[in-house]
Amino acid sequence: MVLLLIAVSLFLIWLIAATGGVSQLAVAMGCRGPRTVDRLLRRKLDRDLYWVFRDVKLLIGSETLLIDHVVVSRFGVFVIETMTHSAGRSRDGLRRELSPLSYSGKQAEALSAFLGCDLRHVHPVVLHAGGGPVEAAMPPNGVHLDFMVPYLREYRDPVMRQDEVLRFTDRLLDQKDTEQPFAAGKER
Repeated sequence: MVLLLIAVSLFLIWLIAATGGVSQLAVAMGCRGPRTVDRLLRRKLDRDLYWVFRDVKLLIGSETLLIDHVVVSRFGVFVIETMTHSAGRSRDGLRRELSPLSYSGKQAEALSAFLGCDLRHVHPVVLHAGGGPVEAAMPPNGVHLDFMVPYLREYRDPVMRQDEVLRFTDRLLDQKDTEQPFAAGKER
């Protein structure tokens, strides 16, 4: 029994090293990227400063945009596009025609219109959470899963008042309650 435990432990150590770390191992073992990201954001970000939303749906004309994560804070609104495949595709079929950078920019514009937030305070983030290496150079707003939380914490200067943060979070909470996509730029 002891030999079996030692063998399993050695295998796990090898697997962690071979996949590039614990976050990569989570993806390699079948944890979907967005779930891993969600747990990490909720665990590592101060709940008094950051609100985390997952799977936000917005309508742009007849197209539904699915935003993997939105983080709202006094330091800005972060639109996180999670890339889980080394080929550059996300988890839904809506994103195939656009690059991750273009798609995250489109998400940021739609969310800005939906919230009534100044676009200068909405930051698109392309997050690489896949098990393989990044095939192309990361854009300036691109970050690997292991460095996502420090990247968000780099934004230290408040750009919004607390009442604005609460208004934006209420709007997103209302959207999550209905599970229906809201039209960007239109009041309900």
